Amino acid sequence: RERGVTSLSLLLGREVPLSGVMDRLEAQMAAVIGHASVDVAGAEQAIAILNGFNYHPAPVFQPYAAGTPYLAELNAAFYRAERAPEFVITSGYTIDNRLPNLDESKAGLIIAQRYSQVLAENGYRLLHRTATNDCALTNVASGEVTAGQPIQVSGGDYCEITMEASVLGRLARVIWMSPPVYARLERVGGYTETCRFVPSMARTGFIVPDKAISLTITPSPAQRLCFKRVILYEISRPGRPEPARY
Repeated sequence: RERGVTSLSLLLGREVPLSGVMDRLEAQMAAVIGHASVDVAGAEQAIAILNGFNYHPAPVFQPYAAGTPYLAELNAAFYRAERAPEFVITSGYTIDNRLPNLDESKAGLIIAQRYSQVLAENGYRLLHRTATNDCALTNVASGEVTAGQPIQVSGGDYCEITMEASVLGRLARVIWMSPPVYARLERVGGYTETCRFVPSMARTGFIVPDKAISLTITPSPAQRLCFKRVILYEISRPGRPEPARY
């Protein structure tokens, strides 16, 4: 048991308390999951593997690597299919201090529509599939801003942001890579945080984090040279899906 939790720390890339972490997960999550299929949304797949769950991963099983529309759609299609896992475990943890929910992209929308939380334990949430259909998105806002101008958002909405690369930016991608972009997220109460922002993922869309009220793209002067001045955005509000019928 002790050795397993130490391995968990190594696999997750961060310190995990050694006192009973696995016991708490097994005692509650495993009792609910049983032998049903489960996936892990985020970067902590070790939770499912080391607990011996019936792990049923998405095609791009670590969503932070699904950085193109094609890969994002692969994962979204996986959650739409009949073979989608019955449960999903999520913690909200990601790599590189990325914007919350950005990695899950379009798959995050399907999870939000079709899964509901049944358990929270040790910083993880267990979601159960409760719907088998997509629901319509209603456009609530669209427009354009320039870097440094806030986009007014609301937690739970679906946001698509398009940053077109400039000629210099396209050249930088060919030679090496585009410089990293950051965004400032403001939540209710005036709380703000600066997060890594991945334009290729934002173009596909993502669920706006809870209690968010504005999102401001804040590239450095060097980063501004790699993107066109205008940033396009479209915000939609998911409807309520029909309950699952098994």
